[in-house]
Amino acid sequence: MSERFSRVLRTWGMAAMVGLLLVPMAPARGQDAATVSLSTVPRLEGIVFNIGGRRVVTGADGTVEITLSQAGVYEMEAHGRQTLEPDVRVDFAGWSDGEEQTSRPIEVTETTVIDAGFDVDYLIHENYTDARGRTIPADRLRSVTVTDDAGRRTTWEAPSPGGAGPTAVVWERHPPGTRWIRATDVWLTDAGLVSRDRSYRLYALNVDGESLAASAPTLPLEPGGQWELAPTPPPWWLGAWGWAAAAVVVLALMTLVLLRHRPRFSRPRRALPASSASATKPRRREEYVRVALRNGRTVEGWRMTSSEAPTQAIIIDVNAVFSGGEPVPSTPLDSFLLRSQIISYESVEAPSPATRLPATTNRLNPPVSS
Repeated sequence: MSERFSRVLRTWGMAAMVGLLLVPMAPARGQDAATVSLSTVPRLEGIVFNIGGRRVVTGADGTVEITLSQAGVYEMEAHGRQTLEPDVRVDFAGWSDGEEQTSRPIEVTETTVIDAGFDVDYLIHENYTDARGRTIPADRLRSVTVTDDAGRRTTWEAPSPGGAGPTAVVWERHPPGTRWIRATDVWLTDAGLVSRDRSYRLYALNVDGESLAASAPTLPLEPGGQWELAPTPPPWWLGAWGWAAAAVVVLALMTLVLLRHRPRFSRPRRALPASSASATKPRRREEYVRVALRNGRTVEGWRMTSSEAPTQAIIIDVNAVFSGGEPVPSTPLDSFLLRSQIISYESVEAPSPATRLPATTNRLNPPVSS
């Protein structure tokens, strides 16, 4: 009996020694500690994750690290919809490795890095006014249309009825006169998750069934922000100033018409003083000249002197005019010769009175009959 017992003890002792020798030789994979680094896109504080049954929350920089006892495959989950503040909520968009489900398995190695994307909504307050800044009663409003930075138009009921009551989930609740607006979008690219802040402009208001255009600047987009929603004021010429300007124009036109068609009364003309109406300065013959002109004509006559004569012209009391060597009738222009028309100018002997041109020849300065 004692021999059998000692044999059993020896067998168990040898097995224990073999086991102790084999433990250090086991593979290390699956037994070393591993770390998971989680980040949100965009950076958000207070986002809740579950991994391997542990609950973790991102810090102010939007990241959190989880140390696990060993590497392996774990179940990781992101809460799909979360309200971070009374006027900020997020909606899960996807993982950086392409997975779209909020709950998914993940293989954790020594160090694993992964990002989670979230679309962000802000709660904004609406204030509807007319072009003069007066509040529009809610019963006159029908809808509001806005455009985003991509040019997409969205039409909502106006004013916002809010979301409350037992049928509204917590994530969707908001008081009347407020609206959840998408502030940040997230999408997956070859470089990973990318976020983009959105912007909006007021496009139109429907008041009393009539669509009123609007061209407001970009609406402020911040948590708890106020949206002032008003149609574009009409052009000034459609208002009181426009009517006043139109009245002034009409009055001016009527005055002009009356002035143009007023009765015309004949008035006796006042005689000019004798000194200004009839007084002329005498002209005096100076010499008999022959002047050749550029137009081929040659003029002979007495050169007249007068204080009224321009310096760039010569006044001739024409006696004869020739063209091509033959006498031709005189014209009024032959008596007033510009220096620029003259080719040659010479003094010649005056002819006898019998050789002067006939009395029917046109003269620039015909003698005044008494």
